[in-house]
Formats: sequence, structure tokens, C-alpha cells
Amino acid sequence: MTISMYSASIPALRRGLTSHAAILSNAEEHARARKIDGSEERDVSFQAGGQTHEFKGLPYLTDWVLPNFYLHVTTAYAIRRHNGVELAKKDFLG
Repeated sequence: MTISMYSASIPALRRGLTSHAAILSNAEEHARARKIDGSEERDVSFQAGGQTHEFKGLPYLTDWVLPNFYLHVTTAYAIRRHNGVELAKKDFLG
């Protein structure tokens, strides 16, 4: 689902968030503990920006995934505030 940040209404944004929450909920069902146990030491390798990045599991989460997640959440929040969507701190924090 793609939502234009310039023309989306609050109900459209809520529908999009509900849709994405359902996708994440479904993904959570598949990520059982047995699949991630010991992944702190698992090798992770991927291409980004024309370079190959290699991490162990835990540093990948703490040094790559979480900073990118918060960057994108914060940027989306700021863009929506800039474009007049009435959001407050509680909307950012959950």
C-alpha cells in the first residue's frame, strides 16, 4: 500500500497503519524464539550503498537496524508535522 504524504487524510493514514500493523503481526508469528535463539553470533552480510556490510547478529541489530528504524520513524513524523498533520509527542512514542 502506498500513501501520498501530500494528499493522505487521517483516515487513509490510519488504514495504512492498520494494514502495516497486520503485516508486522503476521511476521511476528513466524519469528518464534527457536528461530532467533543464538542469532546474536550469526553472520549477517548485505549490500547497501554499493558496499558489502558484514556484521554479527547483535551488532547488526544495535548498530544498523535500530538506528535506521528510528531515523525513518523520526523523518516520517517530521514530514507529516511539516505538512500540517496534527501529531503530538504521544503519537511518536506510541
